[in-house]
Amino acid sequence: MKISLLLKREPFEKILPQTLIDFFFRQGGTASTVKWQNDKNGNWLINARLNVIFVSGANPIVFTQAKNEFSRSIVWWKRILQKLYVQLATAKRTARFFASASLVINPQLSGAKNIAIIGGNHHIRLLDYNNNCAYVISKTGFGKQFLSNEITLRQTYSFLPIPRLLEIAPDKTWYSEELIGGIPLNRLPESNKKSSALTQIEKSLDELYRNTRQNIYLKTYLEQLTLSILKNTTGNLLLSDDQRETIQDELFNVLKFIKSRTLHNDKPFTLAQTHGDLQPGNILVDTDKAWLIDWEYTGQRQITFDYFVFHLAARSPKNLNRRFFRQYAQYNSDPAEKLKLLIFTLEELDLRLKEINNFQFTSINAGLILYLDELQKIIHFL
Repeated sequence: MKISLLLKREPFEKILPQTLIDFFFRQGGTASTVKWQNDKNGNWLINARLNVIFVSGANPIVFTQAKNEFSRSIVWWKRILQKLYVQLATAKRTARFFASASLVINPQLSGAKNIAIIGGNHHIRLLDYNNNCAYVISKTGFGKQFLSNEITLRQTYSFLPIPRLLEIAPDKTWYSEELIGGIPLNRLPESNKKSSALTQIEKSLDELYRNTRQNIYLKTYLEQLTLSILKNTTGNLLLSDDQRETIQDELFNVLKFIKSRTLHNDKPFTLAQTHGDLQPGNILVDTDKAWLIDWEYTGQRQITFDYFVFHLAARSPKNLNRRFFRQYAQYNSDPAEKLKLLIFTLEELDLRLKEINNFQFTSINAGLILYLDELQKIIHFL
């Protein structure tokens, strides 16, 4: 998530400095001061649109990730202007003009011109090109479960196409990994590279599913989902009473529909460890190598969860109901696949509620509100 969006959701201007202060002390015992400034006079410039923080006169290499992610718009008519913006916003002479704020970090980091700081949903990334590594740091005040789950998975399944772990903090508040390049799948112009990358990722995920699959009674799994959704609904202070009621109504309407069309609620249902956020932006392609990054939402879900996330473009919920209907129609003669698709709507709701269940947030993610609206349309269709 870009800094420009984080600032709307949380007091990021306070969370970022404290996160860095805590990290510098834990990682090297250094007592530092870090201050956010809404001007451009600090020794680190913040470009909230490109999601990168850097020192004036930085080595161009620190913009590699920003350029790979933002130089080529997925909307064709925006590509020329976006490419021009990225070029100007990362050039030494004009970068300060396009910055939106700044940081003051004292003492200055060693080799600062080869370091970039990147904003994120639950963590901050510090890209250190001096040592060819990236530090992934849990944001101060955020739960550690997302980072801890990812570390455990990466230690257990080393065959996955994830950058190599280098160091892990004893309290699992941060880890470091090999610094990689790569262009997101949705920014690649070459269709043959996209196809090859997807094949690599699918093979790795299939192996993960084979190693972690387990059967659970459908009734039991639905009960677990229901309890989790209700817990994260009632416990979230940002949700209004109307929103809580909407979520509960949608939950019970989907459950009612499932139960009315399932003859045996006690039949086995297959779960497996899933990535949880399988979208083109999380697949990086570097020459002939494909990487699957951002495993913070990994967890046990139905074995087809990642498939639905990717093929329904569920992380972009606008018009999700239309994509759902098309997929549902393809399963016209297969009730079992229809059932999986219906359960996916609840798994997705559960994940979105867990994502916003954070006392630091000052507003609800717009994605959840849009998803609830799309889910209402799906229920109406059913």
